[in-house]
Amino acid sequence: YEQLVALENKFKTTRYLSVCERLNLALSLSLTETQV
Repeated sequence: YEQLVALENKFKTTRYLSVCERLNLALSLSLTETQV
């Protein structure tokens, strides 16, 4: 059971991080496009 909870927490964290990474990527891309 503890392993399941740990996996769930890890999944949530990873999912959240991936969303942040996507946002950062989009921001950096738009910045690059603006500079060019």
